[in-house]
Amino acid sequence: MGMQIKIFLVCVAAHYGSYFLLSRLTPFDKELKKYFIASVVITVSSCLLKMLLLSYIAAFIMCLRFTRGEDASYKICLLLGIAFVMPNDAGFFVNPGINLGELNYFKVLVFGLIIPILFKEKKDPSTRKFNLIDYAAIFFIIWQFFLNFGFGNFTGTLRANLWLVVEYLLPYLVIRFYLRNYLLAFAAISFALIAQMFVSIAEGLLSWKLYESFKQVAGFENFIYSMYKYRHGFLRAEAVYGNPLVLSLFGNFAFLCAYLVFKKSGFEAPKSYSKLLAWGLLFVAIGGTFFTGSRAGMAGIGMMWFLYFAFGKGIEMKRDPKNKFLIAVVVGLGIFLATGQDFIKSNFGYRYKLIEVSQGVIADNFIAGNFNALDDPRMEVLRQGEGIIDVVNSYVYFALHYGMFAMIALMIAFIGGMIKTYTALRSASGEKYTLGMFMLCSLAVLSFNLATTSPLGWSYQWIWVILSICSNIVAKVDAEKREANKVSLF
Repeated sequence: MGMQIKIFLVCVAAHYGSYFLLSRLTPFDKELKKYFIASVVITVSSCLLKMLLLSYIAAFIMCLRFTRGEDASYKICLLLGIAFVMPNDAGFFVNPGINLGELNYFKVLVFGLIIPILFKEKKDPSTRKFNLIDYAAIFFIIWQFFLNFGFGNFTGTLRANLWLVVEYLLPYLVIRFYLRNYLLAFAAISFALIAQMFVSIAEGLLSWKLYESFKQVAGFENFIYSMYKYRHGFLRAEAVYGNPLVLSLFGNFAFLCAYLVFKKSGFEAPKSYSKLLAWGLLFVAIGGTFFTGSRAGMAGIGMMWFLYFAFGKGIEMKRDPKNKFLIAVVVGLGIFLATGQDFIKSNFGYRYKLIEVSQGVIADNFIAGNFNALDDPRMEVLRQGEGIIDVVNSYVYFALHYGMFAMIALMIAFIGGMIKTYTALRSASGEKYTLGMFMLCSLAVLSFNLATTSPLGWSYQWIWVILSICSNIVAKVDAEKREANKVSLF
């Protein structure tokens, strides 16, 4: 019982710390309190009752209870606010006569918050028109849908496609069409991220992977224990994400949230706003990233800060400098590729070898990929001491498993998302600008991060959250421009 109480206290303290800071720095005390209460109830049912099914039922009830009478946008914000309360590893298997696979925490949130929107709410007609981001992102998901028929049996295909639609396609479409309260969405994301930064600090100081104990106590099935690794004399924290590299990515997101709050970007600060608390929020975000032990994570903070100012200055300029940005990126990459191969080989040998070896495997299955690509004999030279072939490049992973069409579609979604969001922000202000700038910088860092890691856990699901919000803002700004043009004609 002592372990359960310890887990509960640390989790609640982390979420309370996030609530305490953000409720005094942003004008959303009432909403953030609900997110905190929901996190406490879900944690209690997970740790103290020791039954995963009860915690899922509690999460589902919280979804219904706290969104009664609220609009679709509020429900989406609740999902963003409590997304990281529990791990998203294998929960438990659902088998009502047919094996439906694993039910995890995020799927429960989709059933409780996303699916009801489809039956009760109406889309904004002005934002129904798809854009490049939508076409590329949805193509990627639907491409996977059809490739899943290669599983060879009806049950496997049904299971894979059911969860593909539930976990990725429905959240993308609902966020894309129904999100309207942009500032609350930003506050919800900030609450979820900062809470995990508190957890990261606690794990580093206590030398304890809290959520591995959490999964064991709560009754998670088939979760994988990871090694305790140290750097700078501290445990490399993982928090709810299960991997220090993924945590460092979300630490970068948390830093930008904290910085935007520090700058009071897009909102009128409440009377309780204090520079001391704002500095504290920044300290927590940086400290949480430090305890991941990821050098890329700490560099990512500098990259986030640079991107925020680079994009911000570009948006402020009367003449659109987008072409100059693109030329600078292309020239920079060209110079690096032409002169930096020795540097890559000596410092990133495994990653360089992965690209070299996988080229032939990708070429053999160029269009549809191969779900069993890692079993190809040519890949054996990449097998590591742990007995695994670690595909530490998500783009290579997608090309191997789903083919080059899928990888190209994802890259189009990323590049198109950055270009279109940047263009939209030149005509946006207030809360759309705040959330849009956060998503623009996050998409840039995420697209870079995926080139250095596997598509692990929340980093993969967050792709669709970021792209859907970017597309939503682009569609809304375009609709406002069309409406303004109509008014000017009269």
